[in-house]
Amino acid sequence: MSEAIGQPGGAALPRPMGVGEILSTAFQLYQRHWRTLWAIAAVVVVPFTLLQYLLGHTVRVTGVATSNGVVVTTSSWRVGIAGLVTALAGVVMFLV
Repeated sequence: MSEAIGQPGGAALPRPMGVGEILSTAFQLYQRHWRTLWAIAAVVVVPFTLLQYLLGHTVRVTGVATSNGVVVTTSSWRVGIAGLVTALAGVVMFLV
């Protein structure tokens, strides 16, 4: 599966594979290491999802009380900024 093509002065490269071989190898990898992959996904995805929910919920539910006691709902720009912050956090978590 990993015939090496030697290059002078460089490291050996694996032979080119077709799409079917790449998919087959990927699924074999997933079958062999599914527990590890689930654990990694849980460590990365679950905390971020909870953070995203709590931040979004807090921003949507929190209102501002006016001087006469009327509670004004959260403005749409606050919800938009919270979504943007959450999306940026998601990009950072994805890179990690």
